Amino acid sequence: MKRLDRLVTMLAAPVLALLMAGLISSVLLWVTGYSVGDFWSILLTWPQPRQLTNILNYGAILYLSGVAAAIGFKMNLFNIGVESQYRMGVFAAAAFAGTGWLSGWLNTVVAIVIAMLAGAGWAAIAALLRVFRGVSEVISTIMLNAIAGLLVGYFLRQIGVQSGNSTATKTIPESSWVGG
Repeated sequence: MKRLDRLVTMLAAPVLALLMAGLISSVLLWVTGYSVGDFWSILLTWPQPRQLTNILNYGAILYLSGVAAAIGFKMNLFNIGVESQYRMGVFAAAAFAGTGWLSGWLNTVVAIVIAMLAGAGWAAIAALLRVFRGVSEVISTIMLNAIAGLLVGYFLRQIGVQSGNSTATKTIPESSWVGG
């Protein structure tokens, strides 16, 4: 019985949060004159394969960012800089992988390692400021978020490829694509 009580307690908060979110969304839609039925119909329709892929891709980003923040929280650190650490890691990996210096899966593996090192290196700036200067990690990581955005924009203009109205890193060679 203790196990069942624990399970109910563990699931109560997320289920209640989902129910409240659905109720509040429905009321707001109804008050503003939108169809609540259409909202729920669209929300509960199973997505097309490409849409499902996009959901999983974006969900993985949020999940990994949440895990990164949770690690800091466990150490009583308030890491607001997860976004910039992710941004620096992704840019470094894309810049490397787009060059195609290595072939096939080795290019992908090395790009992932580069992403981890770049993100960790960016986090190390706030850690070093905390350890050696006593600077609050909240303040330093907030500032590093803005700096990372500017740096990625700058480097993207330097090495990027113009594609219509946007600039991107070079396309990763097809031999390095992860199937799926």
